[in-house]
Amino acid sequence: MQVNNNGGINFQAALASGDIQTIIQMVQSERVRLLDTQLVDQVKAVQARNDQIAKLNNVLSALTKFQGAISGTDPDSKVKDWGWDKVDQYEIPLNDAIKEAGITDIGFTGAGRVTPGPGESLDDGHGHVIRDQTNTCNGGTTKGQIDAAITKIKGLIDAESNNQQMDMLRLQSLNNKKNESIEILTNTQKKHTDANSNIIRNI
Repeated sequence: MQVNNNGGINFQAALASGDIQTIIQMVQSERVRLLDTQLVDQVKAVQARNDQIAKLNNVLSALTKFQGAISGTDPDSKVKDWGWDKVDQYEIPLNDAIKEAGITDIGFTGAGRVTPGPGESLDDGHGHVIRDQTNTCNGGTTKGQIDAAITKIKGLIDAESNNQQMDMLRLQSLNNKKNESIEILTNTQKKHTDANSNIIRNI
């Protein structure tokens, strides 16, 4: 195949040869190459979407666990007898999940603790303190805040799931187009080979 400086087919040179079968093969080969590239990108997009949904589900699981630790039904209710055991059991896992999902605002206020990252300090032997954020829970986080956060995360999961379905439809469409192009290319190559064989037999 002849390719120009932009990575596409050099149609002028192909047309000059006057070989229609070769031109068709060149076009279909280039189309298969482009579709392959698009398929790789789309698979990566699907994988990224799956990863984000998994991270959001981790946040939802940690929120639900935190919610279950609050015995009161009033929106201002909090986890009773808050201590280091509760920090390790509820606060740090939830804040880690929120951080991993890349959520910057979940409606929380105040300082919270996360697992220390590279170069971060271990404060009081229990996680690394992050201050003045809207995405970290602590002992003062209320039932109302947790309930609102759960509603928000469920909405994000639903949105990502809908986008995932669209991603899968696009992936299927690209795969179908690639298969069609391969079939056309294969048939064209067979016709070209058969034609050449006939010419040779008639010489």
